[in-house]
Amino acid sequence: MKTIYTKLGVVMLLFIAVLACTEDDAIPRNPIIKITGTSLSFGDIDVTETSQVRSYTIAAEDLTSEVTASVEAPFYLSLTANGEFTNSVSLSPDDFGNDAIPVFVQFQPGASDEGMYEDKIVHTSADREDIATIKVSGIATVPGEPTLVSSESSLDFGNVVVDQTSEVKSYTLSGSDLEADINLEVTGPFGISLTQDGEFSGSLTIDANDAMDDQTVYARFAPTAEGDATGTIVHSSSDLETDMEVSLTGAGDPIPDVSVIVDPTTLDLGSVPLSEVSGAASYTLTGSGLTSDVTVTGSALFKVSRSSDGEFTESLTIPAADFEIGDVEVFVQFNSTGEIGEKTGEITHNSGEVQIESVIVTASSISTTTKLFLDNFEYTAGEAIPSTDRTGSGADNEVMDGWLKVRTGNADILVADQNLSYNGYPESTGNAALLDLEGSSNVYAHNLSEQQDVNFVGAYYSSFLLKIEELPTGGFSRPVMFVDWNPNGTVKFLTSISIESNGGDPKFGIRMEGNVENSNITPETGKTYLIVIKHTVPDADQGNNNNSGQLFVFDAEDIPATEPVTPDASITTGTSPGDGRLVKAITLVNDNNPDARYIVDGLKVTTQWSDLFE
Repeated sequence: MKTIYTKLGVVMLLFIAVLACTEDDAIPRNPIIKITGTSLSFGDIDVTETSQVRSYTIAAEDLTSEVTASVEAPFYLSLTANGEFTNSVSLSPDDFGNDAIPVFVQFQPGASDEGMYEDKIVHTSADREDIATIKVSGIATVPGEPTLVSSESSLDFGNVVVDQTSEVKSYTLSGSDLEADINLEVTGPFGISLTQDGEFSGSLTIDANDAMDDQTVYARFAPTAEGDATGTIVHSSSDLETDMEVSLTGAGDPIPDVSVIVDPTTLDLGSVPLSEVSGAASYTLTGSGLTSDVTVTGSALFKVSRSSDGEFTESLTIPAADFEIGDVEVFVQFNSTGEIGEKTGEITHNSGEVQIESVIVTASSISTTTKLFLDNFEYTAGEAIPSTDRTGSGADNEVMDGWLKVRTGNADILVADQNLSYNGYPESTGNAALLDLEGSSNVYAHNLSEQQDVNFVGAYYSSFLLKIEELPTGGFSRPVMFVDWNPNGTVKFLTSISIESNGGDPKFGIRMEGNVENSNITPETGKTYLIVIKHTVPDADQGNNNNSGQLFVFDAEDIPATEPVTPDASITTGTSPGDGRLVKAITLVNDNNPDARYIVDGLKVTTQWSDLFE
C-alpha cells in the first residue's frame, strides 16, 4: 500500500511540473499573414498628377508583433482611401479580426520623376519571415508642350495671269497636345481651303483633333494686279505661345493682248441611264483681242452647243467677233452609251493666236432601271406589315422578296389607318406605316430591285412623306435608312434620316451609321414633311471612303424639278461604315426612343431625282 501512495505522489508532482512549464514557456504558436494580390499597375500618369487609388488586402492570425508594409517613392501607402499617404504603414495584432484589412496605394510622381517605375511593397513582421510582396509599376510622363508644325514654311505659285487662279498647292499640319482650335488667316491675293476643290476663302478654323491628325491645307493664288505678290497664312491658337506662319509668294502677269479665259475648267454631268442624255451644264469663255475663230471640240460622249436647248454636236466654231460682244457660254451634254460606270472626257479649244485651257468633263452611265422600290402600304390598318423573318445569311437575305423582319423576336411594325399627302408628290393610294415604340424595337428591310455592285457610280434617292406625331425626348430616331446585309444576316446601317432630340432643341439630321450632321430645321409635330435622303457614290474606288449622305426637307414649298445644289444637311462616310459597304435595301426603323411616334407613307427609291416625283 505504501508503494502505491508513493507512485501516485510522483505522478502528481510530474503533472504539476508540466503545468508550470506550460505557463512559463507557452504552447508553440503558428502566426499566419496572408497577402491578397500580386501586382498593381498604374499606367501613365503626368508628373503633375496623382493616380487613382488602388488596393490589396492583408489578413493575419495569432500575431504578437505588428505587420509593416513599406515601399519606395513615388509609390505611397495608406490605411484609408482618403487619408494621408506615406511610404510605410503598420498594423498591430489587435487591428486584425475576421476581415482582411485593405491597404491603399497611390502612384505620385514628382516633377523630376519622368520615366518607368517598378518596385515592390515589402511586408515585415517579427512573427514571420518571407511574407509575400506586391509588385507596383507606373510610368511618369511629362505633359507635352502644345506644338503645331507645317510641312512647308513657304509656297511659291509662280507667274499667274491677272484675274486667273493658280494651280492649288498644299501643306500638312501636324500638332501635339492641342486642345483649342487652330484659326487660319491669310493675307494678300491668296485663298485657303480644307478641300482641294472646295471654296477658297481668307480664313478658316481647324479642330484641334484634326490638327493633330495630319490635316492638309490647300492654298491658291488669284492675282488682281500685275507684279510680285506676297502673303502669309497665320496659324493661331490659345494653346500656342506664338503664331505659326507659312509665307506665300507669286507674281501677277499682265493679261495678254490676245487671251481666252475658261471658267470653270471642270464639269460634272452626273449619273445618266444608258441610252439617255444628261441635262446641259455650261462654262464660259472670256476672249480679248481675238481676230481668229475658236474651235470647240468635244466627243461622241460629250457634245457641245451654244444654247442649252439647241443642237449638240461633237464640235462647233465660235467667230472672233462674238467675243467682242461679251462672254461666250458653251453648253455640254453627256450621251450615256457603252458600259455602266464613270466616264471622263475633255473639251478642247483651238485658236491660231493663243493657247486655251481645256475643260475636263465627267459623268456616269447607270442602269436603265432607275425606279427601284415603291410602297404605298396598301395593307390592312391595325395589322402588321406583311413580312418574312430574315435568315442568318446575308447572301440569302439579299435575294428574298417582300419586307424582311430583321429583329425576328421583336414586335411587328404596324399599318396606320392614315393616308398622307403633299402637293406635287404622287398620291399615295394606301395606308401608312406606323413607327411607335410602345413595344420592342424593330427594323423591316426591303431589297431594291437593283442593288449596288462594286462598279456603281451615282446615287440612291429615297423619298417619303413623314408625319411626326411625337418627337423623341432623348437620343434620336431614324425612321428610314439605306442598309447593306451583313454576312450573319443582320444589316449594316448606311445613310438615314435622323430626328435628333439635340438636348431639347430637336433638329432634322442625316446619319451615317453612328455619325450625324444636323440641319437647321426644327421638326414640328402634326406636320407632314416631304423628305429625300440621298446616298452618293462619286466613284467606284471602295478604299477612299468618300461616299456621302444628303438630306432634303420640304415643308409646304413646291418640289424643285432639279435637285437643289445645297442640301439641308450632308455627311461623309469616313471609315465607318466605309465605301466597301453597298446599298442593298431600304428599311423602316422603329427604335431608340420610346416616346417618339411617326407615320411614313409613299416610300420610294430611285437613282434619279426626277423619278421620285413622277
